[in-house]
Amino acid sequence: MPTTIPTADELYAIARAEVVARDALLTDWNEGSALDAITGSGVVLADQVIRICIDLFRARFVATAVGSDLDAAVVDLYPSLTRNPAAGSVGTLTFNRGTNTGIVTIPAGTQCKGTYQGVTLAFATDVAASIPSANSTVNVTATCTLTGPATNISAALVVTIVSAIPDNAAANMTVTNGERFVGGVDVETDDAYRARAQAYPSTLSLGTIAAVELACLAVPGLAYATVDESVSTVTYVYVAAADGNGNAAQVALAQVAVDAVRASGCIHSCVAASRQEVDLSITVYVQAGRASESLRSAISAAVLAYTGKLAASASLYFSAAEAAAIGVSSYVLGAVATSTAGTGNAIVPASAANALRVASTALAITLVEV
Repeated sequence: MPTTIPTADELYAIARAEVVARDALLTDWNEGSALDAITGSGVVLADQVIRICIDLFRARFVATAVGSDLDAAVVDLYPSLTRNPAAGSVGTLTFNRGTNTGIVTIPAGTQCKGTYQGVTLAFATDVAASIPSANSTVNVTATCTLTGPATNISAALVVTIVSAIPDNAAANMTVTNGERFVGGVDVETDDAYRARAQAYPSTLSLGTIAAVELACLAVPGLAYATVDESVSTVTYVYVAAADGNGNAAQVALAQVAVDAVRASGCIHSCVAASRQEVDLSITVYVQAGRASESLRSAISAAVLAYTGKLAASASLYFSAAEAAAIGVSSYVLGAVATSTAGTGNAIVPASAANALRVASTALAITLVEV
């Protein structure tokens, strides 16, 4: 039988009934009377105690705890399953020796910088690397010194070497990033952390698809992991950051995580997913007089929220996009989605490694009043 939490009025009535039951001569319950004030104070305290007990009860369960209480609840059950911290983007820097001769060593921690969307970001090499005498370049993994999504810098923008490199005697070494740096994220949200914790028991039998995918999602900055078993000789794992892109640095981190949980003798190869941008047009039918820019904006946000969560190899279903639009308001009566990239009822990725995305500029929302 469910327990009903009493309201303040109900607590007052209970207290009054108890007082009267003990002494029927106590009858002055007018507002502001001594009895009213004393009983009211007790009700306030009792109500506060109830709320505290409820909060403490909620804090003990993964499904209801929030913030630091959620961390404590998860770690109490699964000590190794901690919340993913904020992370800087990761990627590969390519150093060119310039006219320097001999072996050129780039120390670990060498910083380079680039400017993206008006913000200058620094990137430090993760390990030491050398350019052999016979080579002109070397690739080195690097991590942004800041954290968050704003550190996901586009390709060819990290072009300045900040740190002194002892072997750069000619002072003309250059650097660039051949691919986008990805994986910069804020601290893992309660919803994402809770979802990982609730999925964790199903992964305790290592070697399963769930175990492989969850191992990847424990890598800071990775938002999606898709296991593809369609090839008989190898299992591919497509990994990507939230924007649908992956890169070599993330793949290397994911491979380490996958190798720790895959079944012995089974080859798993992590591959960077690629963002495949498609267009989407939705005609939305609304009640007469209810069409507005605010409604259009809300529909656009709902549809982009759906398309922005598609993992590699996942199809974009028109019915799901239509449902997202319809769910925005009771004023929306129906919706029809189409795309030049899709046939039938969905857009299918060009390859299993592709993650479909709809840019806001490629989403057309037409409101029709009926």
